[in-house]
Formats: sequence, structure tokens, C-alpha cells
Amino acid sequence: MKKLFQAVMGGLTAASAVGMIVYSGAVAEAVRQSVYRCAAVIVPSLFAFMALSKLMTATGLLEKLSLPLDMTLGRLLRIPRGGTGLFLISNIAGYPVGGAMLSQLTESGRISKPSAEAMQVYCYGGGPAFTVSAIGVGIYQSPRAGLTILLSVISANMLLAIAVNTIYKPEIVSAGKKSPKGSALISSVTEAGEGILDMCFMIIFFSAAMAVAEQIGAFDLICKALDLTGNEAVIMRSVFEITSAAELSSASLGTVPALAAVCSFGGLCVILQLSAAVRGRYSLRPFLMWMPLRIGMAAGFGKLYSWIFLDNAVPTFAKSGVLIVEMNNLLPSICLIMMIFILVLQKRLDFLRGL
Repeated sequence: MKKLFQAVMGGLTAASAVGMIVYSGAVAEAVRQSVYRCAAVIVPSLFAFMALSKLMTATGLLEKLSLPLDMTLGRLLRIPRGGTGLFLISNIAGYPVGGAMLSQLTESGRISKPSAEAMQVYCYGGGPAFTVSAIGVGIYQSPRAGLTILLSVISANMLLAIAVNTIYKPEIVSAGKKSPKGSALISSVTEAGEGILDMCFMIIFFSAAMAVAEQIGAFDLICKALDLTGNEAVIMRSVFEITSAAELSSASLGTVPALAAVCSFGGLCVILQLSAAVRGRYSLRPFLMWMPLRIGMAAGFGKLYSWIFLDNAVPTFAKSGVLIVEMNNLLPSICLIMMIFILVLQKRLDFLRGL
């Protein structure tokens, strides 16, 4: 089985390499678009949250944030003491932030690998910046539609938290001695920068591979095989790259449950970003094993909440185009990426000099 997997992966790698040469023009354009998306969307929306979450974890602020919540929401969801704040932040800050925080806790020895793997199942979500602004306003022209999707994903995560915590019983060790706030700030910003760079490079590579798949007609074959047309085909593409949902046009209320399911999954590209944020410190196998249940529950909640909140609230057409992005973010983001690169390089040079 292992040899078969290696053979398949080797064949796909070789085919991708050939495709990137044959369709170099399309690949180059996809890379340019992904670089722009990283600079204009990923860095502005995630860097500050990642740096702040790492700082809160290093200084023990996360544990203090969790204290008033552990006896209420934490007890209801059976989240381990000190982890309720992590649950909330990971569901509002963006897909890979929860993984980055759990990775940091695992590295510091405050949580075991099995516990981190269990909590990763429900510490995962797109947050309001994506679901409400990009999906709700950008596609449906209604924040209520985006809020419906956000609530669907969070509700699925809450039920998953109860089930997973009952079965696996994860634990978080008290922070003990905290890091000095000055050094913690510097290390948190630097580590967040490294994480952002890892995710951006993953996005760029994935975009190049997707461009090859587009050129050879792989998506068209899938859509024809499943008899998908129009919005159904767009949603299928969103399974691979979540921002493809912005191409929805003439969308009706019926697409909200489907988008809730896709947003609970995040898309293959986001899964790769999560893998980069985790950095191999624990396995994502339990997270993927519970994924079908998450998708099903999110779709069910999406249908229920659509019936409750969206009756005649959203027009039967959608705004086609691209995600709403603040264009003024581009230049500052490029400068920030350059500063992060310099900081990381200097840190590694200082380490080598100390050997």
C-alpha cells in the first residue's frame, strides 16, 4: 500500500512538473495572483491575529482570558481548563490561528500531542472577517447571510467539542513561569512572521498546481461526471480553493447551506495552510477523520439558520466578482513581509554565530 501511494504521488509530481512547463504562462499568472492575494488579504487579516495569539500564549494571558469562561462555556463544551479562550479565538481569528496556538502549546510542553490533536478538531474556523465580509457582503450583499454561515460553523464546532472532549479528554498544563513580556513580544512577532511566510508559500505552490489542473480540464471532467453546472460547479471549485466562492453569480438562498459546509471544511488550500502552521508538531489525522461529521453538521445548521434568519432577507441574486479587499493594504503588506524576512534571517544568523 505504501509503495502504491509513493508511486501515485511520484506520478502526480512528475505530471505537475510537466504541466508547469507546458502551461508556464497560466502558471505564472496564477502565481502572480496568489502573491497579490497573500499581500492584500492573508497578511493583513492573519498576521496581527497570529502575533497576538502567540503573545497571549507565551505570557499566560490566554489562560487568564479563559478563567471566566471555563466555568460557563468551557464546562458546557467540556473544554479543558485554560482552553476556552483558545476555542473562541480560533473560531473568530481565521482558519490556521487555532493550529498555530496549539502548535505553540505543544512545543512548550503545556499540551500533549494527543490533546492537541483532539482540540484541533473544533479549534478551526474562518471567522467573521471571511464569512461575514467576504461571503455575506461580497456574494449575497447581506451580512446576515455571512453571519448565518459563521453561526453554522461555530455551532458544528461546539457539538464537536462536546463529543471529542468526552471521548479523548484533552488536558492543558498550567503556564507556570511566564516569558518576559519584552522578549515574548519579539519572539511572537518573529514566529508569526515565519508562520505567515510558510502559509503564503504554500498558497503560491497550490495556486500553481491548480492552474495546471485548470488547463488540462480536470475540473471540467469532475463537473461533467457529477453533472454540475453554474453555482454547483463554483461550489465544487471552492472545495479546492475557498476564495473561488466569490465567483458565484445569481445565487439563491439555497446555496447558503452548501457554502456553510464548504466553509466548515475550508478547502484543500486552507488545509495545507493549517499543516504549515502546525509544522508537524502533532498529527492532523483526527482532525481529518472528524471532518465529514463537521461538514454534515454545518450544512444542517446552515439549512436551519437560513430558515430562521434569512426568510426574504437576501436577494435572489449575488454579486459576482472578487472578494472585497482594501487595496491600500498591498504596499504596507509588502513592506511587512520584507521586515519579517529580515528579522527571521537575522535571528537564524545570530543562532549560527552562537554555535
